[in-house]
Amino acid sequence: SLGLPVAFVSNRLDYRRGSIDTTVVRHKALPSPYLNFGRKVGRNGKYKGFELKYKLQLSQPDLVQTLDYRDDATPLVVRLGNSSLKTASIHRVNARVYRQNSERYSSASLSMGYNLMNNQLCQSMSYDATTGVRTYQPQTINGNWNLSMTFDYHAPTKDYNRRLTSLTTASHSHNVDLSGVDDNGGSLRNTVRTTSVRENVNYTCFSTRNVGGYSTTAVYTASASMQYTHSESQTSQTMNLYDFKIGLRVRQPLPWGLEAQGELETYIHCGYQDHNFNTRDFILSAYLKKRLLRNRMYVKLEVFDILNQTNRVQYTLNAQMQTETYRNALRRFAMLSLSYNITKQPKKRTT
Repeated sequence: SLGLPVAFVSNRLDYRRGSIDTTVVRHKALPSPYLNFGRKVGRNGKYKGFELKYKLQLSQPDLVQTLDYRDDATPLVVRLGNSSLKTASIHRVNARVYRQNSERYSSASLSMGYNLMNNQLCQSMSYDATTGVRTYQPQTINGNWNLSMTFDYHAPTKDYNRRLTSLTTASHSHNVDLSGVDDNGGSLRNTVRTTSVRENVNYTCFSTRNVGGYSTTAVYTASASMQYTHSESQTSQTMNLYDFKIGLRVRQPLPWGLEAQGELETYIHCGYQDHNFNTRDFILSAYLKKRLLRNRMYVKLEVFDILNQTNRVQYTLNAQMQTETYRNALRRFAMLSLSYNITKQPKKRTT
């Protein structure tokens, strides 16, 4: 399939700010061509194929930012507009090869993606050391791109009592931004190159048996994930970060319509220069559930983070090698819930 959608955008702005009193009109045609090409062959639920996709996305800067205004209402902070801002574009290319077996619920696929971003909007800042005035102005910048690869694999055993899934991802990004100031007080162009590799493995076992007149299934799951991130730039120290997550989960049916589940997850973050950022958390959770009224009602008692190990502060790495903090105030808690299923199967009609 091939297409060339075009969006016709018309903007009108009546604007007053300080000594500016103007009307601005902008008319733009934004084409978004795309190409999808692929082939799939096979029969009886067994298929293999490939896909190739391309798409162009265009976006315009905010109309206010394109005005040549000067806002110095705050003496030490001056904000300027920029009439030379350009239309931003993103070229997206994706390729995928795959095979799948619907009868065995197995599949494998290899995907690759490339994104090229032009005229991305950023904020410049210049600093006058003699007066202490900071001047901010929006700018467009080029040089941003990223490349990624993903391998996805799902495979059950012949008796379908065990299942293995694996997800492997690798990516490299080239991020360019205006960050900080140079020796002359002008905006500094900073390039950050980040490479990341991640592996997720999940192994699940199922055991079905009859308990108390009901067919029940016990589920045992072991999961592990590892991520390595390497980031470097000319303005920051090179970072090599490691993140690990190991999980064990057991869901076991019990007599008298009871079901219990326990889950233990271990989170390890290391590689930061500041040892306060390197954390180890052990999260233990469990619940006990009781079936009532012929499986229509459930009473469930759940306890989350029994060991009270949840870390309220999480440290991550963004595109410009700056750590971001996320806070979650809810830690150890218990919850009692009651649910009732009101669905009813319709009677079979005879013809």
